[in-house]
Amino acid sequence: MASESNPKHPPFATFMQRFYAFMIDCLVFFPIIALKTYSLILLKSFSLLILCSLLWMAYKVLMEYKLGATIGKRYVGLRVVNERFESITLGQSVGRFIFYFAIELGSLLALLNLFNNPQFLASTDPFIINQLQIENNTTALAIGQLLYVFSVFGILANPKKQTTHDKISNTYCISIK
Repeated sequence: MASESNPKHPPFATFMQRFYAFMIDCLVFFPIIALKTYSLILLKSFSLLILCSLLWMAYKVLMEYKLGATIGKRYVGLRVVNERFESITLGQSVGRFIFYFAIELGSLLALLNLFNNPQFLASTDPFIINQLQIENNTTALAIGQLLYVFSVFGILANPKKQTTHDKISNTYCISIK
């Protein structure tokens, strides 16, 4: 395993660098997020919500596998590598996505529950829909979010700046700028 003081590899990405990269990815995905919101409020299409979730999953997994980084990571100057500081495998990329998947699955389960609510199906008021979402929040979604927060804040306590999903998949996020 590589050591943090090894001068032969770039520095590990900081919490803030990774946060900025994530925010950029959210901006990149804003049209999909807007479509998801439109579908939730007006179209009431659960199938479209699933498609939007699958697009997010495919984006993150395939970008990190094929290019070593999402658009946000590339912009910030980060790259995902294995323990030898080489490109990651598809399996590692999928492993890195496990907590995002837990959140997406929890979110879809909560939305499925919401789609079975007649009051939701009859409403186009975003405030009523938001209240119904809060009332229909599932344990699965809460657990997924908790796991993600736990994973992300692991960066602060780890000298190699690894999240839990980095450790599971034997990867690092490094700064290449």
